[in-house]
Amino acid sequence: AKPGTVTHGYVTGARQYGVFVGFCGGVKGLAHRSELGLAEDQDPSECFRTGQVVKCRVLSIDRVSANVKLSFVMKGEAAPAADVAVGTIADARVREVDHDRRCVSVDLEMDDGAEAQGQLPFAHLSDSAMGAELLLGALEPGTEL
Repeated sequence: AKPGTVTHGYVTGARQYGVFVGFCGGVKGLAHRSELGLAEDQDPSECFRTGQVVKCRVLSIDRVSANVKLSFVMKGEAAPAADVAVGTIADARVREVDHDRRCVSVDLEMDDGAEAQGQLPFAHLSDSAMGAELLLGALEPGTEL
């Protein structure tokens, strides 16, 4: 892999300072808490569990020390709203598909009845770019996710 590569790995540990991620071939990396997309008051060890599959971007690789720096925030993606905790289960309904900004705007309803609005970058619709493009053809305002 090289810097900028977006790939999937699995959480091998979560600490206050960041999340350790494992990949095929025994390669491991660290996503510092500032690269997790969490609100400042959220504890990574409460938001990520060992074995959880995560999508991440390679920031840098130090071939001498074998350190791999990662980010869970994709380019151009905003951090989540502080009032909706990571891991919250919600029903979502498509409000708008914005091809120019490459995101889907959704209305959310949480299990506790609270409501919010959010955006899903196209990159999060599927594990592959082709899959995301295919899903876009099926999404229209009113579609339930």
